[in-house]
Parts: sequence; C-alpha cells; structure tokens
Amino acid sequence: MTAIKAEGLSKVYRIKGRGVVQEPQNRLVQGLARIGLGAPFRHRVREIHALNDVSLEVEPGTILGVIGRNGAGKTTLLKLLARVSLPTAGRAYVRGRTVSLLGLGQGFQSHLSGRENIFMQAAMYGIPRAEILESFDRIVEFAGLARFIDDPVGRYSSGMYLRLAFSIAVNMRPDVILADEVLAVGDIEFQERCLRRVEQAGQEGVTTLFVSHDMEAITRLCDQVVRLDRGRIVDQGEPRSVVARYEEALESGDFLREGTTSQVAELVALRLTSPSGLEIDAPRESDDFLIQTMFRTLAPNLYMRPILKLKSRDVVVFASSPPEPVFVEEPGVQTVSVRIPAHLLAERSYQAKVRLILDDGQTRSALNQDKDLGFRVYGEGERRDASTRIPWRRSTRPGLVAPRLDWSFSAQRASVEA
Repeated sequence: MTAIKAEGLSKVYRIKGRGVVQEPQNRLVQGLARIGLGAPFRHRVREIHALNDVSLEVEPGTILGVIGRNGAGKTTLLKLLARVSLPTAGRAYVRGRTVSLLGLGQGFQSHLSGRENIFMQAAMYGIPRAEILESFDRIVEFAGLARFIDDPVGRYSSGMYLRLAFSIAVNMRPDVILADEVLAVGDIEFQERCLRRVEQAGQEGVTTLFVSHDMEAITRLCDQVVRLDRGRIVDQGEPRSVVARYEEALESGDFLREGTTSQVAELVALRLTSPSGLEIDAPRESDDFLIQTMFRTLAPNLYMRPILKLKSRDVVVFASSPPEPVFVEEPGVQTVSVRIPAHLLAERSYQAKVRLILDDGQTRSALNQDKDLGFRVYGEGERRDASTRIPWRRSTRPGLVAPRLDWSFSAQRASVEA
C-alpha cells in the first residue's frame, strides 16, 4: 500500500508589489474598474509557480531524498503533503500519522515548562495522554534536557529549544516524517543523532521525505532521490547517480532561471561560486567562495550599492557595510560579487540575502530577493571510505563564525634584581 501519493501537484503564488495579493480587491477599486477608472490603481501582479505538475509515489519504509537549488519547490512540496498549504491543482494522499519537521517548535508556549509543552504538542498531534506518558522519558533523554525539563522554554537557548522540538516530533510514533533540513537542528553532535534517528525510523518502516542541501547525508540516508528544478521533477532514481548528475549541473550552471523584479531593475540569479567562477552548493571552511548576484537594470544612469545580510537559525551573523556606490551607465545585465574568505564561517547552515540600493539621482529604491539563499559550510575533515556512507567528520566548535586569527607569542624573562 502506497504511503505517499501525489498526483499533478501544483502551487501558484500571486505576488503584487512586495506582498501576496489579497483577494477580492476592495469595493472602491472594483467600482472604479467597472467605470473605466481602474487603471491608475492597478498594480503589477506576478505569478510564481512554486510547484508545477508534480507526481510521485512513495512506498512504506522508504526514505526519499528531495534535492534542488533554492527556490526549486522542495519546501513547498512538503508543505502541501503536510497540508500546511493547499495546492492550486492536483491531489496528495498521505497515510497514517504524519509528523512535519518544517517549523520546529512553532507551537511552543514560552511561559510553559518543557514538560507542559510536551503534553501540549502531543495534544496538537492528537496523541492520547497515556501514549505520551510512555514516550515522555524517551523524549527527554533524546533531547538531553532532563535538568531543565521543568523550566519555562522561554529560558531555553535556541539549541535547547530546537532539540526539544525535534525530539517531540520524532518520538510520536509517526508513520510518515516530512523533514526539511534536519541538519540545521542544534549543535553538530545533535545533528548526527538526528540523522541516525531518521535512519532508524526508515528501518522501522517509517516513510520519510528528507529535504537537504547536504549531499553526503542524502547519499547516506536515502533509498531514492528526486531532484526538483523550478517546481518540476527533473531527475529521480538511485541516490548516488542523481546526486552526481545534480553536482555536474551545479558545475556547468545548467539550471533554469527566474528573476525578481522591481521598478528599475530585476534580479536574474543569486548563487554561490568558487573563486574560479564555478557554481557550488556547499563550500568548506577552508575555501574562499563568492556570493554572486546577477541583475538586469531597466533604466540608465543608476548608482548601485549592495548589502549582504547573513543569518544562521534566525540569528543575524552580520550585515555588511555598503561599499562606495557603483555607477551603471547603460541598461543591461550586471553582476556584483562579494568574497567570503576562508576560515570565517563556522561549520553550519546559513541563509544569505543580498539587497541592492538603487539611486537614479531623484529617487532611491531597493531590489530585494524573494527568498534567502540557503547553504551549508562543511568542515575540513577527510572523507572516510565512500562505502560506509558517512559524511564529513565534524568538529564540536560552537559559534556562528570561526575566524582563523593571527596569534603571537613571546616569552618574557623574569627580571632579576641586582
């Protein structure tokens, strides 16, 4: 019996200005439109096809990896299967108790203790109190929060908060797990425990859809992999083969593009590249890499200043100071790149957002991307034998950045009195 089945799933978002279109329009605008005076009030509306005619079937006990670039439709697919969002077209069937690891801890109440939040979350999943009592010790042990379980979760660190949320979700005896970037949870040691737990769930017959930018984890965990690009399934099959073709596509830049538009410019692409210009998906701590923004100017004689904001787990790592403005004389496609030096970022997941400030001498506007560019930085450890399917060795160093600083040492001879 099929555990997950999607038939022609599509999701279209209609965007007006900087937000989602609210329908229906207000009565004043509708009335003006009827008498031919609506034009001055109309706004440009764009349709974003986040998912486009996706069909798939997943058998019970299968761990299916979902890969693709940012904006390919991976998270949208999980949201439709979890019924967090409704499809524009098509149907989805998910059998059994479904646990969604999409927005961990969103239902937590900060003034309640960890213990109280466990029971509240169980009630939200429709799980009887007697069943959660049986799982309570296992949840607390897995999260490693025995000393703090009766403290209000508002006092928890972000890592403690996420560990409890993940532990609750995976210990609810689910039939289906929908996991989005499990590797972004907690510290490095806990991330490895999360992977092992997902792997164990598959062995116990739990069906899992696993979205990740970590190709080593995808290869290690998954039985099958599908690759999405611009809302469509463009490849599927055995993990190593699909991942290999995906990485080849990254290197060749063989991807569909979709822009983000403003009044005087539109975003063409946002990507990571190596210093030599090859597009990459996940740099290592020891590598220099570039965050490259391609945009098309629609008017001449513009001054442009880019700003980079880097976040990790909703914490701002830094927002760059804008450089001196660059003068763009003619309309056309422009590229602006910022170099991230080696040994600056720690081994973890990040989200980058580039904002372009544009000035034509009379008005100033900003070009913002619709979505963050997500990527993961990996450590410098050596690979083990590929047949073991174990990812890069990871350190346990804390922090959002890990700069390699210049240290000096000098021995001071003790003064000797005459």
